[in-house]
Amino acid sequence: RIDSTAGRYYAVDGMCFPSVTTILSCYPVSEGFKMWLANQGGFAAAEKIKTDAGDRGSHVHHAIEELLSGDKLTHENFTTEEWKMLMSFVAWHREYKPQMIWKERTVYSKKHGYAGTADFCAKIDGEVYLLDWKTSKAIWPSHLLQVQAYAVALQEMKEPVQKLAVVRLGTKHKAGYEYKTFDIDAEEFQVFLACKRLWEHEHP
Repeated sequence: RIDSTAGRYYAVDGMCFPSVTTILSCYPVSEGFKMWLANQGGFAAAEKIKTDAGDRGSHVHHAIEELLSGDKLTHENFTTEEWKMLMSFVAWHREYKPQMIWKERTVYSKKHGYAGTADFCAKIDGEVYLLDWKTSKAIWPSHLLQVQAYAVALQEMKEPVQKLAVVRLGTKHKAGYEYKTFDIDAEEFQVFLACKRLWEHEHP
């Protein structure tokens, strides 16, 4: 994985592919997000909030990986918000009892020219799921496109999945999380490819 100011890339067999999340930075933002951006006291303040949210998400993702490996965590190493998200992950895990197949894996499509890091693959109720953890304020349309792209990459890698899901952690729901499942959808993947064409146009 290569992180740069121009986005995230992956080196795959001598080729360099943009990440799925870098490509999806071209997905249109909602009017609500534009209003939020305007109310944050300027571009610099809004960028700091986005950076802090990204750091929090990375910290929580790493902690989930440790939990799935059987490690123990202590509250002192996390903020209250991060700990709430981890507790909601534990609640989701106890409710759905996923049988882990793998976690945190690089997936790629040589055919379409992209790559990314998928969070979790597990068997739930007899079906193979590809899941993505989110610490965002909502489950956005781009999140669905993200897991669709990962599913297509896995199919190309001869490791197909049957269902897709996004688990948003630390929410105000009674369970503490939001859990949405999706079918693999060829039309949604075409929307992702449209984003990729736009991204390539902007980054020749």
